[in-house]
Amino acid sequence: MTSCQSKFEAYSNLVKSSNGRDKVIRLCSYCSRLLGVLASRGGGRSSSPGAAAGPGAMLGSIADRLNACRVILRLFDDIPMALFTKSYGWGHTEKHPIMSLLGVASNIVNQLFYPVEHIAWLGELRLVPVNVTRWQTWSVAVWAISLLISIIRNCLTIYGLRVNLKRLNKRQSMNLLEARDSAATSSTDEQIHLLRRTLHTQTVELVRNVADMMNAVHWLPKGFLWAGQLSPLISALFGTTSSVGFVYLAIANQKSTAASGKSKD
Repeated sequence: MTSCQSKFEAYSNLVKSSNGRDKVIRLCSYCSRLLGVLASRGGGRSSSPGAAAGPGAMLGSIADRLNACRVILRLFDDIPMALFTKSYGWGHTEKHPIMSLLGVASNIVNQLFYPVEHIAWLGELRLVPVNVTRWQTWSVAVWAISLLISIIRNCLTIYGLRVNLKRLNKRQSMNLLEARDSAATSSTDEQIHLLRRTLHTQTVELVRNVADMMNAVHWLPKGFLWAGQLSPLISALFGTTSSVGFVYLAIANQKSTAASGKSKD
């Protein structure tokens, strides 16, 4: 199989699921926003009021349309999220009670996000008499809370992984010094490799969540932390960074799943 064909297949597998398609649309939206800001800063803005919109404005319009597409697609995510929350339960599969508590809190907040965003969307279309700005602010606030919980979980997980990795490295050194059997050394090597891969994933997730948090707070009403203080360029950079992280982890997960499937065969 050629490298080009494998990349097309990876992309095809990614967009087959609604979650993967959302990640690709998100990346395209933020990239369009970033390019639009750069084009406007580079003098791509039209000089006269009657002239056609410049490339910056057109790219910004594309970003708005793609973002609106994501909002519409999320209208159908309530039930899948509810089923995931039910399957997670009280987080009995987690190794620590704090992680279980954070997992349950994250699911509750994520479940709440969808109806809040739906009401804001319906209000924007004037289908329900609500204060659209207020409901949009609430949806961003709920998203920010979800991100904060995810960041705390990432930090705790990374700390635990580093402790376990340090312990395994020490065990590996002892095995080499005591010249133990190769089976024990090989088992330790596999555990270290798995921990490092998980640590890498958690680090990427942490960077992604922090980048999103920067934008979430920025979009809240002015006066709260750095709300309204990021430039369009910095905001677009944070969004693009987060979106690249989303797509990267999705593709890496595909490769990992495919590799584990082959090893079982």
